[in-house]
Amino acid sequence: MDKRLKIGLIFGYSENYIAVAYYILNIINGLVKLPDTEKPHLVIFCNSEQDYKKIQETGYPHLSKKIMKPQGKITSIINKGTKVLFGKTFIGFFYP
Repeated sequence: MDKRLKIGLIFGYSENYIAVAYYILNIINGLVKLPDTEKPHLVIFCNSEQDYKKIQETGYPHLSKKIMKPQGKITSIINKGTKVLFGKTFIGFFYP
């Protein structure tokens, strides 16, 4: 039994970062052309169902999604402070 490679992609469709969205969509469109046995499973980390639907429109067969919860103001302030002081964030960006 061979196990499918699993790859995570962070995707957010925004007019301000449209080039990044197109880049990720083009990567997925390229993966569609691979033989099925070589296609990795893609885990899409996104902010909304609409973002995930954009990915589904590619027709890629092996997808799953994780909806990320946005940070609150307090979490954002704590993370900015710990990033400056310690070089890394204290609170995770999304929750399981």
